[in-house]
Amino acid sequence: MKLYPSITKQKVLLPILSLIISLPSCQEPDNEDLLILRKNYQELQTNFIQATDEIKKYKQLLEECQSPTSKIDENKPYEKISKDLEIGIWKTPTIYGGGTLRIYKKNKEYFKTETFPDGSSFTHKMGLTKQGTNQVFKSLERVSSDRWIVTERGKLNVMDKDGLIYSVD
Repeated sequence: MKLYPSITKQKVLLPILSLIISLPSCQEPDNEDLLILRKNYQELQTNFIQATDEIKKYKQLLEECQSPTSKIDENKPYEKISKDLEIGIWKTPTIYGGGTLRIYKKNKEYFKTETFPDGSSFTHKMGLTKQGTNQVFKSLERVSSDRWIVTERGKLNVMDKDGLIYSVD
């Protein structure tokens, strides 16, 4: 069983066990024993540093996965529309399926595209109303009664008849 992808229990436990086994002996350790102990200690230290580095990498990947999306993927044709027409792109929280949600304007009409982690997507027409400085979008195709509210600062609030469902920057 692996503790981390490249660090096995043997790499960590064997140096510890050899230290424990050699310590209780009543004999004075000779130079060879001390060299072996020092080598085992250095291996243990190296393995610990490797494990710590791997944990840092995984934490960074997790943070990147959970951060809001603001980049346009040039490989997706629907994202090549002029930036002037872009209302926004947001990362959908994992508990609501993950993926991305994009609202944009094309030929005087508004659309919302949801792209899911499996690569599938769903697009439908949206209607726009203004509430103060907020842009409020509703489905014109009646696929949902939810409202997608984009604040002046670009934050997306998704609301249903009962109130806020989720909010992303």
